[in-house]
Amino acid sequence: MESLRMGAVGEEGSGKSTLIGVLASGTLDDARGLARMKVLRHNHEVESGRTSSISATLLGFDGDGQVVNHRKSLLARKPLQAEIVRDSDRVLTVFDCAGHEKYLKTTVFGISANDPDYILLVIDANRGIQKMTREHLGVALALQLPLVVVITKCDVADGQAAAPDGSNPRLARTWAQVQRILRSPAAGNRKCLLVRSYDDVAGACRALRNDLAEAAAAAADDAAETRAGPGAVPCFHVSNVTGAGLGFLRAFLAQCPHTRAYKGFDRAEAGLEVRLEDVFHVEGEGTVFSGSVRAGAIEVNDKLLLGPLDGWVRVCVQSIHVNGVPSRRALCGQALTLTLSAVPAKASERGSGAGPPRPKLNHSFDPNSRRGLKLLRARKGLVLLDARRQADMPSGVREFDAEVVLLHHPNGIVSGYEPVIHAESVQQSARLVEIIPVETYEKRKRALSGGSADEDVALLKAPRVRSGGDEPPRDVHGVPTFSTPGLPTNAAPRADEAPAIRNTHVISDSEDDGTTWEARDSDGAECSVDEVEEEEAREGGADESEDEEEAILPGGKAICRFRFKFRPEFVVPGTKILFREGTTRGVGQIISVKNI
Repeated sequence: MESLRMGAVGEEGSGKSTLIGVLASGTLDDARGLARMKVLRHNHEVESGRTSSISATLLGFDGDGQVVNHRKSLLARKPLQAEIVRDSDRVLTVFDCAGHEKYLKTTVFGISANDPDYILLVIDANRGIQKMTREHLGVALALQLPLVVVITKCDVADGQAAAPDGSNPRLARTWAQVQRILRSPAAGNRKCLLVRSYDDVAGACRALRNDLAEAAAAAADDAAETRAGPGAVPCFHVSNVTGAGLGFLRAFLAQCPHTRAYKGFDRAEAGLEVRLEDVFHVEGEGTVFSGSVRAGAIEVNDKLLLGPLDGWVRVCVQSIHVNGVPSRRALCGQALTLTLSAVPAKASERGSGAGPPRPKLNHSFDPNSRRGLKLLRARKGLVLLDARRQADMPSGVREFDAEVVLLHHPNGIVSGYEPVIHAESVQQSARLVEIIPVETYEKRKRALSGGSADEDVALLKAPRVRSGGDEPPRDVHGVPTFSTPGLPTNAAPRADEAPAIRNTHVISDSEDDGTTWEARDSDGAECSVDEVEEEEAREGGADESEDEEEAILPGGKAICRFRFKFRPEFVVPGTKILFREGTTRGVGQIISVKNI
């Protein structure tokens, strides 16, 4: 049985909860919020109509592509997950994410922690693409997740008269806006596939399979240029009140390819890694964990390590449920809930005898105690790992290096910047310790590996820009020489070719003899270094280039070293990260970690 996950994102009021409720129940909305009542979790969400948490809805499809949830025997009451899974050949879990800016961190955590196969971007046909729609789209592009666009409320024109041909002018304007944004270079020059028939559904699925296969081949080839997700974007125009376009959307959900089958690496045979996303208490069962298997497989009675929790806790798996159905085993890519029990410590583990280094074990923590439940609910980023892997025992990470791109920021960022880091289920504030240009980082890496040339090592030790007090090159007569591009040495530039620069003293490294000097006054005439230094001293003194602080401006790319502020986390190289300060500021990927 196939198991897929999809996250529904978009601006507040775009109809995400209503769309999920209509797909799950099979009944149309009454334009007053009837369908969304089947999805909302809390009373305040029902009263305000605003989603503030992440809710999961299960959709089952049989072999013929029909929705199992819609069967008459199940419509009299809300179907149980076990009943849906029993008769389904494909199970799709749809996560309803919050659309209001106030709950952006909840939405970002839901997308990064749940690792969905697709992102369902829901857009209101009347309002078009709003601020939070762009924010959610940027997160999906940063995480390289396949996109599916659904434009809702196509039957409403806000009282505006329809065009002579019966079309909706607001819908046409929104559709043009969607195409313009998705086809832009910032979005990866994607191709919008408008689905208007069942043949278009088959064509969209075929295009996605081709794109996923190309992405998998590019991931296997390190030299190939990779795209930020598939280039084809299926688009649907639907109405939750009239039902227009919903049949095509259901058919696509029943046929869309499983993205995990096209990964460029095989994690099924890797060591076990279970990312925990939520913790809750069930009377009679104790503490229940929900998460997903990112690598390997997990079975009942497995002895695992839970952490980081001031060290690692040895636990035993008591029970496993996959999609609400009891199971003895969960495979890579499946979502699950499980119960754990603490394993008593052995006498040899409590001692400090000789032997290979082991991770710090926390023998006093009990996940089923009241204190343990309170701590677990406050912690994000917990993982379950195989305790039998003695060769690479896990440890927490305090510092890590990441290659980041700053998307937007009012002034740029410098060392000391403290954003919130999202890395899969990890969510914690971190301090920017150091900014390293990409070229400098590569040369440092070659120097540490021992394969760099002597000049590379010397360049690492030398400053990037030399100060104004260095001695300029001189000719055979001892006179300082100045070079201007396009002119002979010591020739004054023409006024119509060079702009008037006030006492500039530019020094840059060159590949020949090391230095190029320029010194001109505002009239374009040459001036001596002493005159330049005297002018700088009158203006407040020359700045030492070694004291200049490295900064990243919007659109810039660099290697950043981050340090978690409060506690170690479990992250590995290759993990995609987002960092935000209110809104998303930048994205990146972890390239190295420093274990404690």
